[in-house]
Amino acid sequence: SRDASRARALELDDPRLTWVWQRGAGPSSARNRGLALARAEGFLSFLDSDDRWEPTFLERSLEALAHAPPEVGLAYCDSELLVDGRRERIALEGLSFPALLQSSGLLLTGSYVVRRAALAAAGPFDEGLQRGEDHAWLLQVAARYELVRVPEVLHRVRRRADGQLLASAPDLGALEQARRAALEAWSSRRPAAWAGALGAASGPSPLGSGPGSSGPVWQEAGAQEAGAQEAGAQ
Repeated sequence: SRDASRARALELDDPRLTWVWQRGAGPSSARNRGLALARAEGFLSFLDSDDRWEPTFLERSLEALAHAPPEVGLAYCDSELLVDGRRERIALEGLSFPALLQSSGLLLTGSYVVRRAALAAAGPFDEGLQRGEDHAWLLQVAARYELVRVPEVLHRVRRRADGQLLASAPDLGALEQARRAALEAWSSRRPAAWAGALGAASGPSPLGSGPGSSGPVWQEAGAQEAGAQEAGAQ
């Protein structure tokens, strides 16, 4: 950071806070450094400089995880996104791995709390990604654990439309590799029917489309799950 945030942080006298400085190496490197230094045994979360939690964010998130079965590895809340004075509520009910797989970043990083076990299973953030690294990492969590929603706006984030993160383009090739790896991990927890979706990704296409396929492999997986849920409802 080129502003006075380092000096202001050092002025804080709070034993709960640990200040760590490193040369700019991208968001993944910073998050990985923080995770390596984190002392919490059960749960962790991320709070970026342009994000703000409501006072009850951690309380409500931990409460949701405490009442959830162990296969639920992440609790997320609703967010309020403020971009150049425009407010938008992000409320994602019943978020699942297929929905995340078909998106480019539905869930904001500051809106969730993760079990330490889920963090360990997902592995570190990809330090080769300068944008989309949080979504690529979240896919690894969601491929192995279920998610639970706290239906309250407990996270607020401010963005500028001309800001670097909103204006820069993601590395589509790297994100495609992350999607493919997550789908393989997820399919190992699902019935053999999902192997068909993986088979479509084995061809040479960089988007994972197989012969006769109308779209990328993660779109096929999402369509298959939607069909399975509809059949179950009948």
